[in-house]
Amino acid sequence: MVGRPLKLIINAKDVVHDVGLAHFRMKMDAVPGMPTTMWFTPKYTTRQMREKYGEDFNYEISCDQICGKGHFSMRGTIVVESEAEFKVWLAQKTPQYVTATSGGAPAPAPAKTDSTANGGNPTKTSN
Repeated sequence: MVGRPLKLIINAKDVVHDVGLAHFRMKMDAVPGMPTTMWFTPKYTTRQMREKYGEDFNYEISCDQICGKGHFSMRGTIVVESEAEFKVWLAQKTPQYVTATSGGAPAPAPAKTDSTANGGNPTKTSN
């Protein structure tokens, strides 16, 4: 969100990469086995930047360290929105996971036991 500090926790599994956020004038190495943190605060939404620089503008994120044969494909875009736009976007999403505090999820049914399996010892079976 625009005007809010954002935290990226960066790590690598294979070789050294370099996370580049050119429009935010930031770079940070991603080193295997060593998580690093970078903070930044966007000043302008993507929409504001498109009004200023044209409809083709996108905030970009990329690997800025030649790291192997897949290096060319290590890139993406970042969408910066106002808090109101973010809330509208979030309201349209369905959560993949439901937590005990998110509400709306039915409580799991207790597991049934089957005393005939496992030589007469009770075991859990699925519902």
